[in-house]
Amino acid sequence: MLKSAKRFSASIIALACVSGFPANAQIVASGSLTDLDPWGIGWKNAQTGGLKSNMWKSTSAETVNELLGSIDAHQLTPVQANLLKAVILSGGKAPSGDISDATSERLRLLRELGENAHATNLLQRFPSETWSEDPHKYEADLDLATGDNIRACSAVELAPSEDPFWQTLRATCFALAGNAAAASLAAEMAVSTGEEDPWFFDAVGAIAEQNAGNEKAELPPANYSSGAAMALSLAAKFPPAPDAAVTIPAEYAALLSERTDAPEEIRIQALLHAARAGLIDANTVRSKIVSPKPTPVEIDPNIPADQQVSTSSDALRSPLERAVDSVTNPELSMHDRAVKLIAALVPSRGNPQDYALNAKILLPELRSIPQVRETAQLSPSFVEAALAAGDIQLAQRWRYAMDNPFDDPPPAPEPVTVEVETAPSGLDQQGPASLIPSSAQAPSTNGAPTLDEQLQALNDQPEIQPDGTQTAIGETTAIQTVAPPSRLPPILHSDWDKARFDMLLLLASPKPSNSASKSVADSLIAMNESYPIESVQYLSILSGLGLELPPEARTLIGEYQNSVPSMELLLDNYKLDAALRADAMGEAVLRAFLILRDNQPHSGSLIPYTNSLNTLKRAGLQSDAMKIAFEAIAPWGMPNS
Repeated sequence: MLKSAKRFSASIIALACVSGFPANAQIVASGSLTDLDPWGIGWKNAQTGGLKSNMWKSTSAETVNELLGSIDAHQLTPVQANLLKAVILSGGKAPSGDISDATSERLRLLRELGENAHATNLLQRFPSETWSEDPHKYEADLDLATGDNIRACSAVELAPSEDPFWQTLRATCFALAGNAAAASLAAEMAVSTGEEDPWFFDAVGAIAEQNAGNEKAELPPANYSSGAAMALSLAAKFPPAPDAAVTIPAEYAALLSERTDAPEEIRIQALLHAARAGLIDANTVRSKIVSPKPTPVEIDPNIPADQQVSTSSDALRSPLERAVDSVTNPELSMHDRAVKLIAALVPSRGNPQDYALNAKILLPELRSIPQVRETAQLSPSFVEAALAAGDIQLAQRWRYAMDNPFDDPPPAPEPVTVEVETAPSGLDQQGPASLIPSSAQAPSTNGAPTLDEQLQALNDQPEIQPDGTQTAIGETTAIQTVAPPSRLPPILHSDWDKARFDMLLLLASPKPSNSASKSVADSLIAMNESYPIESVQYLSILSGLGLELPPEARTLIGEYQNSVPSMELLLDNYKLDAALRADAMGEAVLRAFLILRDNQPHSGSLIPYTNSLNTLKRAGLQSDAMKIAFEAIAPWGMPNS
């Protein structure tokens, strides 16, 4: 387990403590190398999805500190986190003034964004800086999170005794080793150095009671928010709260999901939390939460019913597992299989991270459903699921299916030869033939003929001859002509659904063409009378992204009656414009990021929102801007009505 967890730690949080710079680190200095500071180190530039080296032009360190300090990266969506990385990972000339506080904020965000190797490298490269943390603390805490208690506790021996973190870790190590007296003493020393976490003292005390043989000791709830807390909680088997693994940092959730000494339900909870944050891929999640359906156990007639081996019930399988089962169930029609797949995704609609993760988990099954008449009515749901899962080609195929009415007539039946039965005595020879099919056409079962068989028999009644007589009894005749069946009722879809899906497909395109942009704009313009608010909001987004629009689109945008933004949002937008005019691009991007994080492209915030998208485009971050807009208007992120 330990080696596996350490490998997982390396892949998920990339804590490689190496000397020198990582292979892709870039040094940006405006003067001599002796003038280099932590802001001159970067891992992105304008050519690799970052910003230019002069991004902090005309920006004070105090402003940067204020902006960075207002961001909690743990609360960001993966798309928002990637946008923030474009700023945090870019190197350049430092902002003006005392950079120490702003540098500490940049370091904190590197940690929260999972860029631990880069954060550690900065700490090692600039040991004389006044940093807000000791890199060895983070390493020791991660060792405890992965279960490498020996390595973590060996670091304590060389740590300063006056530091509250190290005293807390020292008490943790004593408690894990079963030395309750030493743990209590170390905990008291931690208090004297400034440690104030009440949970920690309750945990150390409970472990001491356990070691003393007190089985009735009151145990604190499990805490997985740090490596030390995780180690104590798992070692003492503290009872977890129902959502214990949901509120912890995602990088710790990723490590907790690999701990075999954690309760199974907590490991799954942590796995899903880390996957929503983009730290674990959907295939890994699927392998852990979707198990093969057990083979039913045949009933033994020689064993009484109450002694039969119980077979696994579908009720015990999760909705995702039942959806997977349905695709290979030969008793289900293609329509029913499609319905069950979409039904498994419906509960997560309104939570975009959950919906996207579930769609990715079910992607093999989604790909197995063909675009045919049986499934065509569900085309909009399949477009959504494919877009959320990131399969743009699959989404496009289902979008094309929305334009297909699937009203082609079924193939005409082949001419057949039927044997006419003797009409009952007294029956008018001109009367109808029996609806019972001949022996050659009879159903394979002994049940009543199906509706299809009755209709076929009706088509096969004796032919009326030109002279007005029927075919003689016992004679046979071949049906010479069959009237072509009429077209089936068309399957139609909303024009608005088509327009908004075309908008999403455009935003998901790596390089949208001008013709594609104009085509989407034309569809939105055509829908303006029916959807005046939504169509203009979408057109405004396209304008903010700098995509080409016809003149009619700009006219509609100009005539749209926006609600007045709040005073706070107006000031934020004004500060954004001021930064752009000063060519302070790093500051402008951060201000745009905050507006996009806190607002949606609705009436009262539409102008600041689209201005922020345009700021990203001007900074060379159009791809990030399109992903932000895609996430904002994705229908699966809207609350269920």
